[in-house]
Amino acid sequence: MTNPSRLNSSIAQSIHHLDGAVRHDISSEDHVDRGQLQSLIILFKQRPVLVSRMRWVAVLLIAMLLVSAGCDNPEPKVEAVPISPNSFGTSSKTPRFVYVATNSATSGIAMYDVNASTGALTSLGTKTGLTPYWLAVDPAGQYLYAATSGNIYGYTINASTGALTLINSWAGGASGTSSIAVDHTGSYAFESTSGSFNLLSYQILGGGSLNSLSNYFPSGNQIVTTSPTGSYLILPDSTGIHSYSISGAGALTSIGSQTISGVATQAVFDPTGIYVYTATTVGNIDAFSYSNGNLSVLGTATGSSTSTGLAVDGSGKFLYVANTGGSSISYFPLASGVPSGTANTSTPGYSPRFLASEPTGNFVYATASFSVNGYLMGFQINASTGALTQLFTPISLGSGSPSGLVVVSY
Repeated sequence: MTNPSRLNSSIAQSIHHLDGAVRHDISSEDHVDRGQLQSLIILFKQRPVLVSRMRWVAVLLIAMLLVSAGCDNPEPKVEAVPISPNSFGTSSKTPRFVYVATNSATSGIAMYDVNASTGALTSLGTKTGLTPYWLAVDPAGQYLYAATSGNIYGYTINASTGALTLINSWAGGASGTSSIAVDHTGSYAFESTSGSFNLLSYQILGGGSLNSLSNYFPSGNQIVTTSPTGSYLILPDSTGIHSYSISGAGALTSIGSQTISGVATQAVFDPTGIYVYTATTVGNIDAFSYSNGNLSVLGTATGSSTSTGLAVDGSGKFLYVANTGGSSISYFPLASGVPSGTANTSTPGYSPRFLASEPTGNFVYATASFSVNGYLMGFQINASTGALTQLFTPISLGSGSPSGLVVVSY
């Protein structure tokens, strides 16, 4: 029969190990019993979900395992395997909502529910009162931030319905197109503005409010992107791709830059955070390795001089590039991070602008323009070849040229 005092002691010991795992990586020399190993697996699967949220789920599972096993017959020790970014593969999260920055005061933020099995979208209406150019979501899917010309709007996301509730708005950088990104811990947000080449940092407070921290002045801003796995930020401008480290206080420190031929609108990471890709105005698709904030050239593929947005699928196997002037989306298989070969999915009449993938690696979504109107497109990814199959008739977003979009997954 299970001894209650020993059960309580075992649970407390497992909680202690769980808390320690949050502060330290697991090394190959660590040993944990079955309950502790289960809790650590849950923790790593759910990163970057807030630890405070998952801790109690893990504790309950630990208790159940210990009771069923019986504390008088402890399980043999099991050696924990070190976990690297590459070992995660496709995320256990599934897509739940899509939000689109329509770049229109009339349409604001367009909201959609995602069928995780088919990729189909169902409209949830619009959030008006702003003209958003770019969107960002914290890793836990609690808050959405919209960058406009001169302001940032923050919203809470209802995880059940997808409804957005305004937290507040804050004065951002100078007027001009803006982009925004949230770091992988959900602690800081960064805004890049084209009006006066500002790069601003903010602390994300409880409830999703923003506290302005610092202002930086690169030579010419494009779209800001943060690493999915580390405390780094990259920003293309008129001279190349700049890399910054993010300190524990949200301060940015320049690490260096990588020159490129032409100008890139956007630079994106793969899901592991160890590769970076750009599409430039001279038709190059450039690939870089990324280690400790340092960019190293891997190779270049041939793209289009009218390419704008990029995305890597959730499995990290394919790179997708929107060819605004060519009415197509190019896709490149990735071999050790290097794009090889190319093929196009035609989007007749529609000019794709920016792309967003989701963690299962099944779907990619695109904003596009057709004549004077904006549209949202969706595609199924062929897991073997990367080829795209259109999921539905493009969804009208009203007049204007839509820009950024995000997929929220849980």
